Amino acid sequence: MVNLCGLLLNMIHLITSKQHYHKLQS
Repeated sequence: MVNLCGLLLNMIHLITSKQHYHKLQS
């Protein structure tokens, strides 16, 4: 079975990483 908690944390981490990347670019 897939670990949904792990997937959610992974998604949140990716989203926050993208937001930080955009902040660095601007």
